[in-house]
Amino acid sequence: GSEAPADQTPEAQTRTFWAWDLSVMPPSEKQIEATSRLTSEHAYFYVENALWDAGDVTLEQLEALSQSLEKQTPKDSIEPSRGIIANNIEMFGPIPDMLDGDPRMYIFITNIEGFNGTQFDGFFRAMDQMKDSVSVKETGYHSNEIEMLFINGKIRPVSSIATTSVIAHEMLHLIEYGLDPAEGGWMSEALAEVAMTINGYYTDQNWVS
Repeated sequence: GSEAPADQTPEAQTRTFWAWDLSVMPPSEKQIEATSRLTSEHAYFYVENALWDAGDVTLEQLEALSQSLEKQTPKDSIEPSRGIIANNIEMFGPIPDMLDGDPRMYIFITNIEGFNGTQFDGFFRAMDQMKDSVSVKETGYHSNEIEMLFINGKIRPVSSIATTSVIAHEMLHLIEYGLDPAEGGWMSEALAEVAMTINGYYTDQNWVS
């Protein structure tokens, strides 16, 4: 059979995400156009179109990031021959699938604006695990109704050790919310730091100490 047109492949699907504008506090809300640039065993990698068009995120970087998430972690990890995702699932629990009936999570790479000189590496939003109508009523923000992580693709290459370790951290929040939505913030942050270190990333060592 003939190959599907480029815009029919998973790597060319465009969608609009709800996102926070963190340049103001409390955060306002905006919509961002993004396109799926890579699909791995456990994840869709969506990149904000403006970042992709500017060359801030490249396919080469996404492939290196995918390797870290799916295939290999540093030699000091609990299992270097596995990626971050498998190590996190083994240690903490499964990726939740609450709403969309799709086992893959979404990694949304976008330009997360800073606030008063503070930069944001990335975050997980519990509201994206809610129905949109519930989220709007309870939080005042729209839900994307998918399992997703927001990752900053502007401040450094997404394949860098720092950003890769941030994904290990934020993925813990996603897993944990699926198991215990009422977990205390201090415990959640402590476990997210554990997720970084068990995967062999020590970028937050000073903070942990």
